[in-house]
Amino acid sequence: MKKFFALLLVFALAPAAYASNWILVKETPSLGWKMFSYIDADSVVQEGSMLTFWYSFNVTKALGTNQRVQKLEVDLSAEHYRILETHVFVNDRPESQSLAPSKPRNSKEVKEEIAMALRYVGKGGETGPVPAPPPSGAGGGSSPQAPAGGNSGASVLFTTTIMGATVQEVQDAIIAVMTREKFTLEEIDENKVVMGRQGASVLFMPGAYSRVRFNMLPREGNIKLLVNQVDSQGPQSQQRPIAALVPLIREIRNKVDGTPKDQVTNETAAASAGTETPKGKTLGIVLGAKNAEGFIVIDRVETGSKGAESGLVSHDVLLEVNGRSTKEFDPGSLKAYLEEKWSQKASIILVYSREGKTDLVTIKE
Repeated sequence: MKKFFALLLVFALAPAAYASNWILVKETPSLGWKMFSYIDADSVVQEGSMLTFWYSFNVTKALGTNQRVQKLEVDLSAEHYRILETHVFVNDRPESQSLAPSKPRNSKEVKEEIAMALRYVGKGGETGPVPAPPPSGAGGGSSPQAPAGGNSGASVLFTTTIMGATVQEVQDAIIAVMTREKFTLEEIDENKVVMGRQGASVLFMPGAYSRVRFNMLPREGNIKLLVNQVDSQGPQSQQRPIAALVPLIREIRNKVDGTPKDQVTNETAAASAGTETPKGKTLGIVLGAKNAEGFIVIDRVETGSKGAESGLVSHDVLLEVNGRSTKEFDPGSLKAYLEEKWSQKASIILVYSREGKTDLVTIKE
């Protein structure tokens, strides 16, 4: 009995003593509330066919947040798992906990979480007590952090340069890796590959549909690859942090040019902190209407502006802004988006077309 209470005390104090690194797996909106699924990438351990990791399922409502943090043990050879521990938090305060193992349950219920955890085997290894749960409402405010390696979980765009490659070689690697992860090919042309996957249902509700876009721009015998992901559910869509795709992007580049996976870093220029309007030059991009294909056309570029310095001119067709297709915007909302990013001193990456040729430019203060 004394041993049990000693263990109970350890778990009660654990959130302050254990640094967690939660990776957002899925965000599912519902009527007036949202559900978030997380994996703690610092704690994934695999020994033989046995896998253990921490998993958090959060339900955020208008009046508060319920969080369930569980330690799962998975027998990969038998495709079964059991819950070793369950800890419940209400509005970020510990509510209850259980130290008794659960009975084995159907692995299908956490198939997506297991697949995510497996991507971080070897990066984790910490087996300490229960980590503090992600902050309530994390999906709408602070973003989960990516594993070590120089890539921020808050980033929604990943850029890397694949050396000495052709577009076809990169396309083949993308399709091979993504289809293995149960994505299906939606669209392919000389400049992009789009892969999609339906998320698992939660509480009888269909999961979000994830669409991953890979843009490829030839550069002096190399290929600059830009990757972003958008999740859609009904009429709503939003960009998803790129952290979960980083291991796959690293694998794609490794397949093509042999770069070690741990040396593949995000080349996207990081946004600087601050909300003040940059002094000096303006962005100076005046948007026009959409063309017949649904992309937004630049009406004019103000003389002496940053847009002009970058080489943009009137009638350039904006295809993507920071990894998002301009088909997703109307001219007014894209104008507001550009103004917001510029006021935050954030780099703006534009993919545009001029006289049938696609090019890319990065605009920053």
